[in-house]
Amino acid sequence: MPDALVASDVVQDVERTGREIDFGKLYGQLFPRVLGYIYKKTAPDVELAEDLAAEAFTRALEKLETLREPYCVGAWVMTIAKNLANSHWRGEERKTRYMSRLVADYFRNADTGDPEAMLICEEEAVLLEAAIGRLTPREQSIVELTREGKSTREIAELLYCSEVNIRVMKGRLIVKIKHYLSANQ
Repeated sequence: MPDALVASDVVQDVERTGREIDFGKLYGQLFPRVLGYIYKKTAPDVELAEDLAAEAFTRALEKLETLREPYCVGAWVMTIAKNLANSHWRGEERKTRYMSRLVADYFRNADTGDPEAMLICEEEAVLLEAAIGRLTPREQSIVELTREGKSTREIAELLYCSEVNIRVMKGRLIVKIKHYLSANQ
């Protein structure tokens, strides 16, 4: 459903009465869609999705007077939400949480109950975290997005580059991480 149709009642009210946009009505119509969009990018973190969706509407309200065409309001709010979600992906806090999840997943997958094996696993996890930590922020984003199950096309769109570039970088990252790991052993 096009964005303009989602907020059509709000736009019709503005055109009919010549009054300002009823932001409460706009919020009621668009919030579920904005939340759904952001949740797809932040899953399974519902609270984060809700916070980012609320922030999108806060920013929209602050800048509402800059909107030239009321019929674009739905697309405009979705663009604000998209930019917030993409900025979050690039944020340092997300990368830190990703590293912790990566190490936790590594431990969970290697849990054999053998104390010696767990000690080795712990050492390997520390080395893996250090190796990924040595990557550039852009490279860490590629590792994170790949781990999250994003396709090469989705990663390319989020990082504003070509799919070919992402495929080449993934190959180089594997070699780089293996090199870092072998240098530390």
